[in-house]
Amino acid sequence: MQQRQCNSACKCDLHTHTYFSDGFYGPEHIIQLSKAFGVTAISITDHNCVDGVELARTVAEKQGIELICGAEINCEATELLAYFFEPSYEPLLRILDSNRQSINDIVMQKIYWLMDNGYKLSVDDVLKHTGPTQNLMPTHLAVELVRLGYSKTIFDAFSSIIKKIKINYKPKRASTKKVISEITNAHGVAVLPHPWLLAQDQKDNLEMYLAKLKGRGLSGVETTGPHKKDDEKLIRQVSGFAKEEGLIECGGSDFHSLDILPENKIGDFTVPYACVEELKKRII
Repeated sequence: MQQRQCNSACKCDLHTHTYFSDGFYGPEHIIQLSKAFGVTAISITDHNCVDGVELARTVAEKQGIELICGAEINCEATELLAYFFEPSYEPLLRILDSNRQSINDIVMQKIYWLMDNGYKLSVDDVLKHTGPTQNLMPTHLAVELVRLGYSKTIFDAFSSIIKKIKINYKPKRASTKKVISEITNAHGVAVLPHPWLLAQDQKDNLEMYLAKLKGRGLSGVETTGPHKKDDEKLIRQVSGFAKEEGLIECGGSDFHSLDILPENKIGDFTVPYACVEELKKRII
């Protein structure tokens, strides 16, 4: 991996998605956008896959962008971001594979439920929104619901339709302890993404929850990213806890597309390169 000469204030975006999960651009395009928007280090953090990392590497080297291997991983009751891990580490890949399959199954069941209840959509039309590996995710269903006019926005599709569908299937996820352990074994570091999106019971006991994850090996937590004004009090609380307890404050745009979720734009939510340097120090 090429390392660009960069001072501690360089802009870094540590949370982006490509069409290998629920983003809508190829990894090469993500690198080009990073260059255009003045980002000097970036992590592609696709949901439960690393397909985009190698494709992005050559372009990143040519553009002078530091590429950090990443993934956003589902686990019991939350998600975790993994950085710098070995992308060929089999125990972690098995967790990613299991997550992808279960998410695919859940979305397929929701599509069939909608079809059975009068929604004029099809599996093939939803799959058209996926990338080359057809890694089906709820975002793809939301985009199709918007396209068909059932919802005005992605957020509306999630809140008013998708989240209200009850299916008789609850996948077994690996625990946060297990996932953090495997990230560490793969020579990576674990970070909690967007704590403002945690479940309400986790928010109600926020510092206890963060302390539990730190005890399991968590290295950092996002305090920078697209959020609502109402979330700012919680973010200040998270930031204060991170400073007191030695968690690294991380962040990124959670970029998907300039057209879909345009408010999550590369370059608008960045952290200084000092964050990357601190994460590297935690690699075992």
